[in-house]
Amino acid sequence: MKIKKWPNKVRRFFSINKKQLKKDGGSTDGPGSELDQQHASKKKQLAWTPDDIFDEFHGTSPIPPEMKGYVLLVEVGGGEVDQGWVLDYSGTSGSGDEVVVARYDLPQSRIKGKKAPSSPPPGMYNTYDLKTLPWIWYKDLKVFNKIETGKLSDMVAFVTGRIAVAGEMKPWEGLDASWKEAKDRVTEKRKLGGGGAGDNDGGEEEEEEEEEAEEEDNADDDDVEEDKEDAEAEAKAIAEATASADKSYVPPTSLLNSPSPYPLIRSVDGMSLKKYNPAPSVFTARSVPVPLRGKLNVPIHVTIGGSVVEYTVESEDYDVGFGVVAEREEGVTVVTPIDRVDAHVQAVSGKFLVGTVPCALIFTFDNEYSWFREKKITYQITVSPPTKENIISGRKLRATKALAVVSEDRASADERLEVVSEKREQLVQDVERLEKELEEKKKSLGVVEKEEGWLQKRVQLRSVQEDLLNRRLANGWEDENEVEGVIDEEESPERAEV
Repeated sequence: MKIKKWPNKVRRFFSINKKQLKKDGGSTDGPGSELDQQHASKKKQLAWTPDDIFDEFHGTSPIPPEMKGYVLLVEVGGGEVDQGWVLDYSGTSGSGDEVVVARYDLPQSRIKGKKAPSSPPPGMYNTYDLKTLPWIWYKDLKVFNKIETGKLSDMVAFVTGRIAVAGEMKPWEGLDASWKEAKDRVTEKRKLGGGGAGDNDGGEEEEEEEEEAEEEDNADDDDVEEDKEDAEAEAKAIAEATASADKSYVPPTSLLNSPSPYPLIRSVDGMSLKKYNPAPSVFTARSVPVPLRGKLNVPIHVTIGGSVVEYTVESEDYDVGFGVVAEREEGVTVVTPIDRVDAHVQAVSGKFLVGTVPCALIFTFDNEYSWFREKKITYQITVSPPTKENIISGRKLRATKALAVVSEDRASADERLEVVSEKREQLVQDVERLEKELEEKKKSLGVVEKEEGWLQKRVQLRSVQEDLLNRRLANGWEDENEVEGVIDEEESPERAEV
C-alpha cells in the first residue's frame, strides 16, 4: 500500500520519475537577461535551477508527438524568483512546430500568501484558461534543486507543502525524453566552460569569491538544517501513512473464517518487539540478464505492516521495461505500472509504504519488446521495518479496527444464532411428532400386512373352491357317472383330498 497523504495521480507521476517535474519551463528572456543576472549568484550555489532547463526547451523543434497540443505551467516562489513559466507544446505559437516557453510574474496575492497555492493563477494564455492547465508549484529554488538532485523526497515535499500540483498528470510523463536531452545539453555546456564566471577581475573578483564562499557556507548550514527537517518530515509522513493504513485495516476473510482464534490475533500483533531488529533487509543483484522477448520477476515477501520499501534500478547500455505490483489475498495492486525506462542513462528509484500484509512485491523487468538484445540489470531493494513507536501505535489501531469487525460479526452471529436456534427447536418438535406418527404408522402397517396375508390365502382358497365347484356343475359328480374300470386321472387326487 502507498502513502495515504499522497494523491493517487501525483503519487503515480512521481513514482515513475522524480525528474519529470523539472521538465516544465523556459524563458523567452534568454541567458544573460536582466532577470538571469539578478539570480546569477543563486544559480552558482545550486546544481539545477528552472532557467537551466527551461532555456533549453525554448525553440525545440519538432514538437514530440506525445506532447503535441499540450500547454503546461510551472511556478517557483520564495522571493528570489517568484516566476511562472508557460510550456507551450500546442504547435500554434512561434513558427508552428516548435516549443515556445514564456515567463510571467506571479501575482502579488500568490507571493504574499503563507500557504501553498492549490491551483494555477487566474488569467489567459492565448486561448487557454490558466486555471485548466496542468500545473506544478515549487516553494522556492532550493526545493526545486533538492528534489532534482534527490536530496528531498517528493513525498515529503508534497506532504509538507513545498510543492503543489493540479490538473492532468499525463503531459508531465511525456516530457521525460525532452528533459533528459535538455539536461545533457546543459551538462555538456558546463564541461565546455560555461557557468557564468563573469568579467570581474582583481579585487572585485576576489571580493565576489569571498562573498560567494560565505554564501555557500551559509547555504551548507541551511542545507544541514533543512536535511534534518526533511528527515523529521519524512518520518512524520511515514508515521501518518502507517497510521492511515492501520486505520483502514480489515482482517482478511481467511483469518476471520479460521477455526482458531490466534491467526487473527497474530495479524493484529504484528512483529514481536522481542525479535525486533531495526536493520533493513537489502536485496541486491548485479548484471542480471533479462533474455530477449522475456521477463524477469523478482519477488520480495513483506510480512511486517508499515515497512518502507526503497528501490534503485539500473540497466546496462539499453532501456528496459520496469514495474512493481503487490499481490495479496484480496487481489493485486499496481504500485508502478510497467513502462520502458532509460535506466541506462539515469537510475530509476522509488519509495513506498506497505500497509497490508502479508504481500508479495513483484519487481518485473520486461524485455519482451526486444527481438535482438538481451538486457542486463542491477537492482537494490531495501525493506526497512517500522519503528517501535509505529509498531505499538499500529497494534492499537489494528486492534481497534479488528475489534469493531469481530464485535459486529459476533452481533450478527448472535442474531443469526437466535433465529437458527428457534428453527432448530421447531424442527426437533416436528421430528418428534413425525417419529410418533411413524411409530403409529408402523403399527398400522403391521396390522395391514397381517390382514393382507390372511386375505391373500383366503382368496387363493376360494379360487380353488370355485374351480372345483364349477367343474362339478359342468361335468357332474364322479360317482354319478358310469365309467367302467377307468377313473379320471384328474379326479383321483380330488377324491383323495375330499
